[in-house]
Amino acid sequence: MKSVVSLTVPIFLLFLASVSTATADVPTLMQYQGFLTDESGEPLDDTLFMTFRIYNHPTLPGPVIWAETLSVIVTGGLFNVQLGSVNPISDIVFAEPARWLGITVVPDPEIEPRTRLVTVPWAYRAATVDGASGGGIFGDIHLHSKLTVGGAAEGDPGRIEVTDGVDPVIIADGASGQVSIGLADPDGQLHVETSDYLYSASFTSFYPAGEANAVRAEHLGAGTYDAKGVYGRSVQGDYYGIGGLFEGGWVGVGGLVFPTESNSYYGVRGEVFGGSGWNYGLYGTVGGVGGNVGVEGDASGDSLNFGVRGWATGTSEFAGNCGVFGSVGGLGARYGIYGDAGSPIANYAGWFHGNVNVTGTLSKGGGGFKIDHPLDPQNKYLYHSFVESPDMKNVYDGVVVLDANGQAVVELPYYFGAVNKDFRYQLTCIGGFAPVYIAEEMSGSLLPVESLG
Repeated sequence: MKSVVSLTVPIFLLFLASVSTATADVPTLMQYQGFLTDESGEPLDDTLFMTFRIYNHPTLPGPVIWAETLSVIVTGGLFNVQLGSVNPISDIVFAEPARWLGITVVPDPEIEPRTRLVTVPWAYRAATVDGASGGGIFGDIHLHSKLTVGGAAEGDPGRIEVTDGVDPVIIADGASGQVSIGLADPDGQLHVETSDYLYSASFTSFYPAGEANAVRAEHLGAGTYDAKGVYGRSVQGDYYGIGGLFEGGWVGVGGLVFPTESNSYYGVRGEVFGGSGWNYGLYGTVGGVGGNVGVEGDASGDSLNFGVRGWATGTSEFAGNCGVFGSVGGLGARYGIYGDAGSPIANYAGWFHGNVNVTGTLSKGGGGFKIDHPLDPQNKYLYHSFVESPDMKNVYDGVVVLDANGQAVVELPYYFGAVNKDFRYQLTCIGGFAPVYIAEEMSGSLLPVESLG
């Protein structure tokens, strides 16, 4: 029986993998050459059965990661085999870098020491990987340049899918140019959907500049339509849902418009339609220990300016319309509507064009009325001042003619006695002197008058 005493490996170990032909499959073979001698050191010439095993340790008997037995022709001590010709070598065998090859010449024991399997120099860096038709990568990948993913044929669009182990959760589709996270059928260029997290998407910026934006959305189309830079929708049901919520250290919501023509423009505009309750196009709520303003308007320009303007148009004859409505409650001084025009010279805290109705007490610093002059209405105004008194007074008058008995009764409105008290009387005779007097105190709405003559 022949005995093997030495084994030399004068050449190298490599994969027979072609990287130059795009349609070629990568072979699952390794080329291996060795040199066998007998106990006296003489090269062998024989046909031997040899078993080749790959281990993850240089001396331990197991585990055996891969093995096969081949009939090997040895000539002048040299042999050349293609490992994997009986049992193909998969890429999983080399999932880790520490691998050793053990060789046994049947029926002798395994030759010692085992041979460490190492790479050839250019296998450290592959310029291209052509012809790969599938497979798995179990580990991290570090890219130091761009990643281009194409389809199966030249020019076909590519597709990237990241799964949660079962279903794709991130999809980048080269055919549609869409990217979706959390769903398979996106509605836009980028679509994110979740039911597992508080936020579908979160954006954070630490850029230290006033023009910094954590999120920027811009519509650059041109035309006569109202496109939205940002659209928010949250409708859980009637009366529930907030389309957009913003928090700022100075301004919660800001609107900017830079007009170039003479239309109507709105920095902030709210619209509510439908329902049978109260609808508010714009509603402000504030609270604090200082001055609080629910809604404030500031207007400045070269033409007519309104700090706040209200416009109401009813669609029913039973509708009540208020251009501006003010209501207050709580403690302290309360003003339903408060107007301040600054200096009283040619400034008006309130200007009303039409009738004015006041339910309650009217307090003022002075008063009068201004009407068109009856004799020259086109060019002049007629001014009258109010008659003021330190007491609350009503003035009623009537004209009567004494009868043959020198008596008459002045009849005042039927409600006179219900709204007045502490009466004062003044009689004026027309045409001459007459000794007239009040015959008796008011009774209801009647005042008797008599003459002595």
